[in-house]
Amino acid sequence: AAAAAASAGSLVAAEASGVDVVRAALAEGLEVAELRRRLEEERAEAARAAEEAAEHAAGLSARAAASERANEEAEAALRRSSAAQQDAAESLRRTEADLRRTEAEL
Repeated sequence: AAAAAASAGSLVAAEASGVDVVRAALAEGLEVAELRRRLEEERAEAARAAEEAAEHAAGLSARAAASERANEEAEAALRRSSAAQQDAAESLRRTEADLRRTEAEL
């Protein structure tokens, strides 16, 4: 009887130990599931941040291209203005020369 009681006691202890093992495994499984959920959230957040960064970079690129075009247009306008100033200066020299000739004739 004592052997039977000892055997029953070890069976109860083994079952209790098995329940503890199952509980620990479940708890560990829940921790793993929580870690996986957090990882997915972080991945989604990183993807959103990458998309925002790409949109920002595209905006900066578009602004840089527009700025470059504006600079090119400004340089072209400056060249036209410089050419017009040179033409005006040459015209003024011709007019002054014509005026001197006319004064000399008078």
